[in-house]
Amino acid sequence: MKFSFLSAIALFAAAATAQTNNTVADINGRARTLQENYELNDGDTNRECHKQNGNYIPSLKAGQYSTSAYHNCFRTLDQIYEFTDALIAQNPNLLSKIAISKTYNGATIYGYKLTKGHSQSLYFQAQLHAREWIAGASILFSLASILDDITNNKPTAADEYDLYFVPIVNIDGFENTWNDFLSRKQRKNANGVDLNRNWPSLPNPEIIHPDDDTYPGLKPFSEPETAGINDWLKT
Repeated sequence: MKFSFLSAIALFAAAATAQTNNTVADINGRARTLQENYELNDGDTNRECHKQNGNYIPSLKAGQYSTSAYHNCFRTLDQIYEFTDALIAQNPNLLSKIAISKTYNGATIYGYKLTKGHSQSLYFQAQLHAREWIAGASILFSLASILDDITNNKPTAADEYDLYFVPIVNIDGFENTWNDFLSRKQRKNANGVDLNRNWPSLPNPEIIHPDDDTYPGLKPFSEPETAGINDWLKT
């Protein structure tokens, strides 16, 4: 791949502009709506939703992934893996699962590569903050929608770029939000660091206490999640 984190940001900006001027211009007023209601990031509430929106894997069909009942609820990590594994099984020539990094507690952070064999890439990651369930759900809804468009012969960013989707970076924190009431409002990783602020940036003139919600860590890439992602982007 041969691009750093910062060059990936630049590539994303350039590609977004190119897509606006090219591919997106060919999309004639199409829109989809992600069905999750962002009312409560509450495990019990969503487990009840799961009871009403289960057994969706057998009905998954190419061209209709974005309308699956999977998207009607926020999903657990096991359900996310089950859904993405099913997408890979149905699209083995387009989609693959790759290990991107590790979390503080040793969990593997997975990404999903959607490719038609291009030399340039776009990288999307979400849920560095554990409590922001909608971010990870949006990444997977976007992946499902692009697969639908490919099946239906409609233009997508995959016509010009390889696409990489990482739905959940902060897996440790995400797991806690399903099981620990006091953690449902947390944003940090298991080491108490705000991963969204653990990247290279302008120095903060104020010293942030480790107890602060926005504690950035001792230095950029001090956490295994961000360090591993940066290393992977440079390979």
